[in-house]
Amino acid sequence: MIMAETDPILIKMIRERDMDAIINWFDVRKASFYKLSWSYIKNLEEIQDVFYNCIIKVHTEIRKQKKNPFFESWVMSLFIQECKKMGSQGVEREEFDDVLILTYVLGLSHDEVAEVLTIPVKTVKDRLHKGIRHLSGVDGAHYHEKFIDYVSRTLERPEKIELEIHLHACQICQNSLVAFQDTIHSLIDEAETIKVPTNFLEEVIKKVKKVEDGKRKKQKKRTTIGIAVSSSLFLLLLIGYVTNGFHYMYYSWLDWRDKEDAQLLAYLKSGLGEPLNLVQESNGIKVTIKSVIADDFQTLIYYEVENRKGDEQYGINFWNGVTVEDEMKTFDQQAISLNQPPVQPLESKGKIFKGTISLLPVLPDTKNIKVNLTKLQKMEQEAENSRWAEFYGDEAFVTGEWNFEIPVKKKASIEHEIEKKMTVDGMPIKFEKLIIAPTITILQYQFEQFVSDKNINELLFEGIKVKEKTAEPALFGWNIPINGGYGQWISFQSAFDSLYFEDPKEVSIQFGSISYYKNEFYKVDIDMNQPFPQSFDYLGNNISIDKIELGMPTKIELTTEMTENRQFESIMFDIVGENDETPVSMGIHDVEGVLVDRSGKMYKEDEYNYYTNMNQLERPRYYQTKIGIEVHSEITEEEIIPGWLQINGYQGTTYLDDEIDIKLQ
Repeated sequence: MIMAETDPILIKMIRERDMDAIINWFDVRKASFYKLSWSYIKNLEEIQDVFYNCIIKVHTEIRKQKKNPFFESWVMSLFIQECKKMGSQGVEREEFDDVLILTYVLGLSHDEVAEVLTIPVKTVKDRLHKGIRHLSGVDGAHYHEKFIDYVSRTLERPEKIELEIHLHACQICQNSLVAFQDTIHSLIDEAETIKVPTNFLEEVIKKVKKVEDGKRKKQKKRTTIGIAVSSSLFLLLLIGYVTNGFHYMYYSWLDWRDKEDAQLLAYLKSGLGEPLNLVQESNGIKVTIKSVIADDFQTLIYYEVENRKGDEQYGINFWNGVTVEDEMKTFDQQAISLNQPPVQPLESKGKIFKGTISLLPVLPDTKNIKVNLTKLQKMEQEAENSRWAEFYGDEAFVTGEWNFEIPVKKKASIEHEIEKKMTVDGMPIKFEKLIIAPTITILQYQFEQFVSDKNINELLFEGIKVKEKTAEPALFGWNIPINGGYGQWISFQSAFDSLYFEDPKEVSIQFGSISYYKNEFYKVDIDMNQPFPQSFDYLGNNISIDKIELGMPTKIELTTEMTENRQFESIMFDIVGENDETPVSMGIHDVEGVLVDRSGKMYKEDEYNYYTNMNQLERPRYYQTKIGIEVHSEITEEEIIPGWLQINGYQGTTYLDDEIDIKLQ
């Protein structure tokens, strides 16, 4: 089982909820996951249900895993949970079952098993020992607690010598060790007999695709707002004027002018939202839901929190202390999440904190959203600029109970079809649509991936300019893939501030930067008979293999020279064993680097706070300078002796000054 995330482009697409990428990922690993599921369930249809449920869960919950670097371990943990749910009826399982299956059926290392099950490595070894003793019937051996490390070749040399001396003279321990080894080999041999049925995954993919097709049909049903909206608003104002209601609304809004966020005030004036002022107080803190604006892309709730017992400001952290009742029936689970920050502050003063919550778009028949709060997070004085995303302990939260039933009505979007092509940094780009929703603006475009020696990873924009206003990109709204696949033109969407009230006839798209992967093959021999470090030149920069420690796993350290004009930010590479021609399993466990901004200023990692500077459009490039690698074999317990390092290509970024004008129909 491959536990290292060796394909960062695929992982990036998965994290952006690309269903094709998720399916491809499971397809590559279906043999291992099938063995895993067969160990818990012996029914083919139920195993297919487990695959389907897990694929859907990864697609739905990946947005919550932005901070989790261990994607593969997280998925495997999800998969095991699904297997247990499906195969739990009438079956009592021992606590050692999971570690036995992961270790001897899938062939994971003790560290990897610990990572999947989120338990210490010592606990993994203890459960393995308990499980093998249970299956083998071994009891009474003098050194049986060392058998697991001895068999897996992780026993320290002094203890190994001591055990082998004892084994030479002790028949009981000899027989016990043989029983241990036979039990382990029987588990491995039994795992080898588990084969994936032909076309096993096809039914699962059909079922997943059916859900995806339903999602696309929903997207096609989005209606547009045109001249009728202007006419309706004019008629509304005319009626209001005739009935004197216009003056009432006017003065009501005038009274709100100095109290509300400018964007919320625009929603209220236009009739897209209405003042709700839903109030709940608990533990000396008052929470008020001011209004809610819903469209095809998000449900935006405006709120304020007033601290009536102290001077601190408190905000709503959507990741901690917020639940929505009947969430599956309330929101469109197939919609693309905008991945907004957990705390979204507006300009606030004194003891009152103002902010928004961004949720998935509501379903068409949703009338109310039931939101329950149990925690509020203490905010820094300049929360709108910096530290909402940094980790706070429990002491940074105040508990209470604030429950709301919020009325909601979805508003339609204005959709402009675009046919515009251009070349950016030598790569063709096609613009397809500009969708202007009440809460957000979506730019839809295409570029081609995986077809040449240089392929786009990510395209970032500085903004969309309309007359004197520029709609800036959303913090996490970049490059969301919505269709296409490998080797094809893929459509992406990028999110910007709303242009709903601008009524643009022409826009100017301003580019920021383009991140790319370039094929640049280079192969260098690793000579274990020569001293280290061993260095070589790659694209004008020195790369050094500083140290290699043979073992299980074999550990390798690389350093990459940092110069002013270095082309590559990181290298994509494989390690190949000395007696093989295929790359070995590899995990990267330690990376160091520096950040370099557009002007060339260099920062050490601890000198640059990403969250403090995340509103900057020109994000700095991250250059790797040190890489720690662990390599091991999936088919043998022998230590890996590296034969050569094979660089396949590198990641790079180009800052852009391009701009294109687009007329809207």
